[in-house]
Amino acid sequence: MIKVIVADDHDVVRKGIISVLAKERDIEIVGESRDGSQALDACLEQRPDIVILDITMPEMNGIVASKAIREVCPSTRVIIMSMHVEDDIIYEALKSGASGYVLKEGVIDELVDAIRVVTDGGTYLSPDVASTVVRRLLEGGDKEKESSLSALSNREMQVLQLLSEGKTSREIANQLGISHKTVDNHKSNIMKKLDIYDVPTLVRYALKTGISKL
Repeated sequence: MIKVIVADDHDVVRKGIISVLAKERDIEIVGESRDGSQALDACLEQRPDIVILDITMPEMNGIVASKAIREVCPSTRVIIMSMHVEDDIIYEALKSGASGYVLKEGVIDELVDAIRVVTDGGTYLSPDVASTVVRRLLEGGDKEKESSLSALSNREMQVLQLLSEGKTSREIANQLGISHKTVDNHKSNIMKKLDIYDVPTLVRYALKTGISKL
């Protein structure tokens, strides 16, 4: 049996995906989560073969969660599901260690195939995503088209997401278990790396890149 965890903050979407996957004889749903932090905890507990992550989730987005899961559960493979087809987001998702990227508009039709391909050691990309990856490679590859997000550390990505969700530096410090000063340092580094020096523009950037949502 292929053990699977599904993480999506939309209850209807998550339950719908679980309902479809549960009909497959070789797939067992061993957990479900509403955000990346829960998905990480579930992976540590269940050690699934596959974890399916939405990108835009509260508290910890799918890209940060993918990196964390691959670090602590290296045998668990990640499939990202998203509505985003932008180069930078796909690039960051694959760089995070994901073995699959499925567009939400075709998720039901493709997800079962993606799970089986990834379980067998392959990589699965929705056709539109594959086209984007190939085009990027032909245009010069990673060195010339490096994403701005690549400049951010995992912790900076978390801080950016929480800032864009309206949390204060003190609230972020309490949530992440770090000092208020450390949060301010991360915030300063984020602004320098992205060349953005006001919070409203940072929020718009986070929304545009799928790190966060309204």
